[in-house]
Amino acid sequence: SEKSMEAATRTGNPPALFSAASQLLDQGNFSEARNQFILTMRSATQQEFELYRLNATFSLGLIELYGFAPESKKEVGLAYFNELAEYDASRKPKSAAPGLSTVTTLVAAAQYQLGKAYAEGNGVEIDLERAEKYWLRASMDGSRSGSVEAQQSLGELYGSPRRKHHADPLVVIQPDFTAAKRWREAASRNGSVEATFALGLMLAAGLGTKPDREQAVVCFRTASQQGHIGATAHLALQYHAMRLAGLAFETAEPLTELIGDDSLLRTCTLPTTEREHRAVACFVCARCLETGNGVAADAARSQLLYARAATLDRKTAHSLRARVECGEL
Repeated sequence: SEKSMEAATRTGNPPALFSAASQLLDQGNFSEARNQFILTMRSATQQEFELYRLNATFSLGLIELYGFAPESKKEVGLAYFNELAEYDASRKPKSAAPGLSTVTTLVAAAQYQLGKAYAEGNGVEIDLERAEKYWLRASMDGSRSGSVEAQQSLGELYGSPRRKHHADPLVVIQPDFTAAKRWREAASRNGSVEATFALGLMLAAGLGTKPDREQAVVCFRTASQQGHIGATAHLALQYHAMRLAGLAFETAEPLTELIGDDSLLRTCTLPTTEREHRAVACFVCARCLETGNGVAADAARSQLLYARAATLDRKTAHSLRARVECGEL
């Protein structure tokens, strides 16, 4: 309440100030939350309140770096994260209340944020080498204590070709699929649904490993059960390749039904990756309806779904058509 926030400000009690700031943050009142977090930092001078100061520092880093408040400054956010990234985690102040992140978690999260800033050029020049170094520190060798986001980011970094430096586009580092697979496995073990999906793609394609359709299906099914649209679409694609057409159609069909009016597809604002995933689902269903495998043949509906797949993502539809012509689907 407003009275409790006023009391917190008046008494200067770090736990009360932090609680008030967190409430304001949840309400989207970023300017006032920023002020309360600053007061938390300034008042938490005793060792028993150190963890409140560190948590407030991290929240301020987010507000400043991502411009949530009108008065936010990216360089200030970077400074906050730099302070946390170099904090001596061995000091380990005790957690005084539930809802506070541990020192280990805060240090790893700050290192991840710095890596992300360098990867995206947010407040600094793009520098993937520095991003990699921060993410490696944050990942803690893939342990559960490390930043899952950093582990996932390393999988993405190593799994794609990248320029050695943004100012020198001629020097390109080729993907290291073995490293990408290792980091995606770590992130997947630690709960990243996106990493589980990406690992499934690697296993299906044989990138960094021998092709392993059974394990790919396990990854896709696991991610699909957690609501990942791409995993559901590619699970259906694997089922179809395994000649389980009925199961493929049953898995993919819900993704074709949620699209709505086809006349709106060309102008709809679905994210690019979601368009690709739904295109896969439409193509799988169209193929089942065309051949009559696993479902009653329906030429008209098949053509409709083929067209829908091409409208959603022409490149994906053409790639799948090529696989049909090669006898893979």
